[in-house]
Parts: sequence; structure tokens; C-alpha cells
Amino acid sequence: EVGLAVAELMIQANMKVAKLLYDKCKDKAIFRRHLPPRRNKVAFLRKKMEECGLSIDEALSSGHLNPIALRPIFDNIENTQVRTYLQRLLELVGEQAEYFWGGDKTAKALP
Repeated sequence: EVGLAVAELMIQANMKVAKLLYDKCKDKAIFRRHLPPRRNKVAFLRKKMEECGLSIDEALSSGHLNPIALRPIFDNIENTQVRTYLQRLLELVGEQAEYFWGGDKTAKALP
């Protein structure tokens, strides 16, 4: 529980710093953002986890997949091959990071 809270706070802090940098010096900075995973990939991960008797509902509670919330589930999987397989699927669900220069007029602003 504490580890999840710390990870969530780190994400929130990173978002605040990125927003501050974007607002103050966007033409001098390069930013990175992760797009939300595609629904079909999340559905595939859900199906495979359900086949193993596991649920990702808790990790989807905010409406978006929260990989940090899956860590305790994965930590309790005793079969290392199953755990490794599901962790790899989770990695594939996430979209690759998108990098952009803050001064690019075509780049969307950070949320």
C-alpha cells in the first residue's frame, strides 16, 4: 500500500513539474507523454488475466489502466512463467512514449 501511494505521488509530482516547465519555458524544453492504452489491448490483457483467475478491475477503477495497481497482483503469482507472461503483456498494452519539443506549435499542450 505504501509503495503504491509513493508511486502515485511521484507521478503526480512529475505531472506538476512538467506543467510548470511547459507554462514557464516551453520553447526551451523537450517533453514526454504517454498516451492511454488502446481498448483492444486492455481487453486482451483482461481476458488473459481472467483465464488465470485474476482480475484487473481494481487497476481500472479510475477509468484508465493503472499498472502500479497491478503490481501486488503480479507479486502474488507463484508460477514465474505465468507472472512473466502477464507482465510482458502489460508492457505491450502501454503505448510508446511520445516526445515533443515544447516550442512546436503543432504539439498539443500538456493536460
